[in-house]
Amino acid sequence: MTKEELAAKCGVTRRAVTGWESGQVATPPLLALAELFHVSPDFFGMRDAPDLDTMDVSFRALSSAGARKTKRVIAAARLSLELNQWLDSEFQSPDADIPSMDDLTSPLHSDDYSPEQASKMLRNVWSLADRPIKNMLWLLEGKGVRVFGLPGEDRDVDAFSFWRAGRPFIFLNPEKSAERLRFDLAHELGHLILHKGVPTARERSFEMQANQFASAFLMPATGLLAQASTGSGEIRLADVFVMKKSWRVSATAMVRRLFDLKLIGDWHYRTWMVDLSSRGYRRGEPDGVHPEQSRFISSLLSVAREQKMSLRDMATFSGVPERVIQEAFAGLAIIPISTGSHGRRLSAASASHLSVVQH
Repeated sequence: MTKEELAAKCGVTRRAVTGWESGQVATPPLLALAELFHVSPDFFGMRDAPDLDTMDVSFRALSSAGARKTKRVIAAARLSLELNQWLDSEFQSPDADIPSMDDLTSPLHSDDYSPEQASKMLRNVWSLADRPIKNMLWLLEGKGVRVFGLPGEDRDVDAFSFWRAGRPFIFLNPEKSAERLRFDLAHELGHLILHKGVPTARERSFEMQANQFASAFLMPATGLLAQASTGSGEIRLADVFVMKKSWRVSATAMVRRLFDLKLIGDWHYRTWMVDLSSRGYRRGEPDGVHPEQSRFISSLLSVAREQKMSLRDMATFSGVPERVIQEAFAGLAIIPISTGSHGRRLSAASASHLSVVQH
């Protein structure tokens, strides 16, 4: 909210709100503010959430958003970092295993490796061969990436990622199709590897590199060429639908990849894109695969249920508003209906029950 909006809701002047924020007022109306923002009055007396600089974040689509939206998204991410600190103290989960470009390349060579080459090297490091990735979300969680959902009002931001205290984070819009979520995950993985420590500032060149990495990582050239060679003659649009299901990507992503690999020409690329757009494939994936669910979030919610710990308890012990926790988990796992606080913490033994399988 702006100061004017907050002042109007509280029945005070803008100057009064400025006094609350600057600490000039000894007794601001905490009960009223807590009710308005759906938090506990204790929330205002807690330590500040971890800092997060906008320049450290690789936003995928924020070109049309102003400074206000950017600040709001960053604020939500900071609260999610606060939640993550509590999760790491309560649950065991894999450490980060995301190599940098320096890790992937030989110190004997100083070549400027392309996103295509980087994706191939990463597949080799992770022993993925040239097969389709069954579950992209499970793969990244198994490598220590923490994946959260974006707040509902800001899901037009699309996706973004950053490193924090040695752990990579990705924030997604879980309302998108499963295929586009998988591409978003691969795109942000590209940022985490290719642009670690580099302020991307939403520059088109960095976004194109991340897109190239995602396309090559999800649809490796060798595997795709082998599948294409098994067909009879020239690739048809009907073949695209078979191939995109095999690789669990969108039809438009598959057409683009076939064009980049010169398996189809410019005429086919343009004609098929128009055809797919008319069928609704630009807006979604009419015959798409089932959305992937977070194994990490599902596991911790399962452990919490066993321990009779509600989302409200999580909010109490983590200091993060329950609404923020719900939005961070929503769309990535089945969220239980809050049934009040049981006042329980997780037992020490519960942490050993949490597992994230790598696939």
